[in-house]
Amino acid sequence: MPGAGALPDEPLKGVRSVTAYYPNCAPGTYFQHFQSTPTTIPTLMVLAKEDTFVKPEICSDVAKYINHNSFWKPYDVETFNEGHAFDMEEYRDTYNTRSKASAMQKTLTFIEWSQQTRSTPYSAYRWILYSFLPFK
Repeated sequence: MPGAGALPDEPLKGVRSVTAYYPNCAPGTYFQHFQSTPTTIPTLMVLAKEDTFVKPEICSDVAKYINHNSFWKPYDVETFNEGHAFDMEEYRDTYNTRSKASAMQKTLTFIEWSQQTRSTPYSAYRWILYSFLPFK
């Protein structure tokens, strides 16, 4: 991770899930290093379709690539028909109360699901299960 300094031997040990709001997946960022992206940790990307700061379509492509090349499907993408920072009241021109509530609920549901699902040792089981019943 850029700028993280010295990391322990297993920096992601114990991490059960990741939620990334408006991640920057553009060339030159860590998402472009697909092979080094953790594929054993469930990841939810919350994107804004009308985002002018980061390109949600690039993140969707990253998630598709990772899901296609992983033993199971670790990436879930939720795209809202909003602009960047739609969940932050201080950005009045893009803030949307309903979309914020929906994003928060989807995030909580995702976290609850990931806490009930064991991590790395059960990735084969999850791949089989979620190949037929995708998380939603």
